[in-house]
Amino acid sequence: MRQLLRALIGLAIILGLAAGGLYYYVQPAEPLDLNFSAISLRDELNHIMANRRLQVELSEREVDSLLKMALVTYPPQQKDIEITGARFRILNDHMIADANLLYRERWEIGATLHFTLDWKDPYLIATHTGTNIKQLQVPPGWFQLEPIRFAPNEHLPMPLAVRNIQFLERRVLVDLKVR
Repeated sequence: MRQLLRALIGLAIILGLAAGGLYYYVQPAEPLDLNFSAISLRDELNHIMANRRLQVELSEREVDSLLKMALVTYPPQQKDIEITGARFRILNDHMIADANLLYRERWEIGATLHFTLDWKDPYLIATHTGTNIKQLQVPPGWFQLEPIRFAPNEHLPMPLAVRNIQFLERRVLVDLKVR
């Protein structure tokens, strides 16, 4: 009986240490938020007029702000998990988001979310393709986001609309047209 009690206490200690280690492992590496800065359309229009081309180049920082705006206005639906912060990086037509997640409104998790980028008029669509927590791959059945859709035409002055979007290394080229 005494040996059984010792074994149960030992097992409880091991499980407690494992749970504590897991909790520490999944903690976010840095604080992230969903604050975004508005892109100055006046500067972009001045750039168009100066170059006489209906093309705008968006930096990685500007795309980060646009996607954060999309997350705030149309958050992807995932049961029990909320995105509380993110930083987006572009690698051609792929995007990586360092994200802070909140599981069941209680536990913070630092994750890396992988997306593919696509332009399907009138939306810029970021489709979630995978998640990593540190070095561990999360099975798709555990965590899968709905595609993030952003309609850039809603943020352009009336005579302009997006014709095409090209994804380049760390930037995005937006070809415009007159409606």
